[in-house]
Amino acid sequence: KLQNIIKETSTITSTNIIFMQQFLKQHNYALLPDEFVEFLHHFNGISYNGSAIYGIYTSDNLQDISNTNVSIIHPLHKDLVLLGHDDFDYLAYNQKHQIYQQFHHSHQV
Repeated sequence: KLQNIIKETSTITSTNIIFMQQFLKQHNYALLPDEFVEFLHHFNGISYNGSAIYGIYTSDNLQDISNTNVSIIHPLHKDLVLLGHDDFDYLAYNQKHQIYQQFHHSHQV
């Protein structure tokens, strides 16, 4: 079962999501896509075997969207928001082109 594979954390409130969107906007980052917001209503981040989809104010060693985006400096941050990673790549959403993208860790995002 999927629930045996991924670690589920508690869901978050709409208020948490609004605060995150405001944080991203104030710091000139792309906003979370609607599909990801819907995901956050069910899972506040997931992690399995070195891969993660970020959540908001997460614990249990899951990475937070705001902390990750602030700590990883990339020139396209106005168009991209980092949403997750695995051992090789970052998962990002490109708001300008409205697509999900992956970037290799060794390349600057």
